[in-house]
Amino acid sequence: MGSPAFSANLSDDLGSLLDGLDYPANVQDIHKVAQENWAGQDMLDRIDSMPDQFYDNISDIIKLMQSPYFGRDADGGPAHMSSQAAEPGEFRASALESKRSLEDGRDD
Repeated sequence: MGSPAFSANLSDDLGSLLDGLDYPANVQDIHKVAQENWAGQDMLDRIDSMPDQFYDNISDIIKLMQSPYFGRDADGGPAHMSSQAAEPGEFRASALESKRSLEDGRDD
């Protein structure tokens, strides 16, 4: 899948996963809100690999994650997170699977 489709998907995913986030926000704040909004582990790993600083708005976060250098180590190789682009909806899909598993196990 090409970069523009991935970029649009990332913007959509982050828009819903970071709904309710108060800015400026640091990485811990971003992680907490994304987790509360059912972010998948891959997205949480991406958030955790962000530089520890304050972000003024969602655009700053999206620009960082779309950067070709995001997730690279000092030598330009892949860092601990996956270097492959996600397919559309991949971040939300794994989160929704987790949510369904939890709901199926509840006795309401």
